[in-house]
Amino acid sequence: MRKIQGLILGMSIAAWGCAAGSGGEGGAGAQDTSSSSTGGSGGDGNVGSTTSTGGMGGAGGMGGAGGGAVCGDGLLDPGEECDDANANPADRCDGCMVKCLPDEQEWTGNHHCYAEFTAQKTNYANALQACAANGGVLVSLTSQGEQDFVYGTVIDKTLLLPRWIGLTDINTEGAFAWESGEPFMYTHWETGQPDDYNASEDCVEMYHVTGEWNDDNCTYEYHYVCEYTPAGL
Repeated sequence: MRKIQGLILGMSIAAWGCAAGSGGEGGAGAQDTSSSSTGGSGGDGNVGSTTSTGGMGGAGGMGGAGGGAVCGDGLLDPGEECDDANANPADRCDGCMVKCLPDEQEWTGNHHCYAEFTAQKTNYANALQACAANGGVLVSLTSQGEQDFVYGTVIDKTLLLPRWIGLTDINTEGAFAWESGEPFMYTHWETGQPDDYNASEDCVEMYHVTGEWNDDNCTYEYHYVCEYTPAGL
């Protein structure tokens, strides 16, 4: 009887040893909290060896992170011109697209909005304040592309007055700086300018005829151009 029981027990152990181990659980796909897509499914666990005692299968692979942009989360993602995390079109960003206000024009080089003001003449300081009151600054022209856009598209050249731009050396003579704080690296001076004529020229105008720049007396009254940066850029 003991021989029979031993034989049965041995057969049971051998059969259990030949059984395949169960596969492990696939890993959960990671979720990117800034994305609208969920992660991918984890991979299947490895099957246990059929020639050994049935071990646990290998761990499943980690799911892939979700992808895609979320408009309105305040993060500027690829494919979005702006993302201001609100539904207020007055800040010039709506549905993650730049929407300049009426009478403003967008330059795709930086997605800023530009407008000239010609209803009345004003000095440099008042022009600066008027731009700021609407959330902008006197225009900064920091590249040939921006210069060409403003002069070629924004300026009405039939109005025979220069336009104030946001460039001055009022703090340190000869050290010109943009009111916006952008680097002063590009220039478009008229030949012989700036010359600080009579030691009284600290503000910069753009000639309506040529688009070139000239330093002039800040108290003179001209038209002006404002630049606005949409929210969420």
